[in-house]
Amino acid sequence: MFRKVLIPIDGSEYSLKALEIAAKITDPRKGVAVVVTVIEPGVMQLPQTYLERLSMYDSSLPTGIIPKGSHDEGIERAELIVTKAHEILTSAGIKTEMKILRGKPVKSIIDSAKEEKADLIIIGSHGLGGLSKLLLGSVSSKVVEEAPCSVLVVRRR
Repeated sequence: MFRKVLIPIDGSEYSLKALEIAAKITDPRKGVAVVVTVIEPGVMQLPQTYLERLSMYDSSLPTGIIPKGSHDEGIERAELIVTKAHEILTSAGIKTEMKILRGKPVKSIIDSAKEEKADLIIIGSHGLGGLSKLLLGSVSSKVVEEAPCSVLVVRRR
């Protein structure tokens, strides 16, 4: 079991799966799961399907997509996502910390892993990127290359 696990979430189904796995492999007695979401200026959009899946845990969860440029709403949605992640992990008996960071996702995740002295990063294999991310290289593959610790890349299956 791992003691310090960093789970970057971006609003994708894959990051929800990463949370589920983190709940299973983080030491419930001594471990801490650090949930991180990164708001990249002008990019913050959360897919409807992810919010709908999280609503299984709380029916009061609003759904929808954050319009570009609505920074305050982007912060509110990011807070909502990490709060729901916190609830999922704490219901599994895992001590949880939450962070909302601003900046480039890869750099923010790597810096956070170093700062937290993480034993493991659990990250979804695909995020919100689509074809442009495929052509440029995904966040998860760059995190694998640059991480100061082991990385578990989660697929949806």
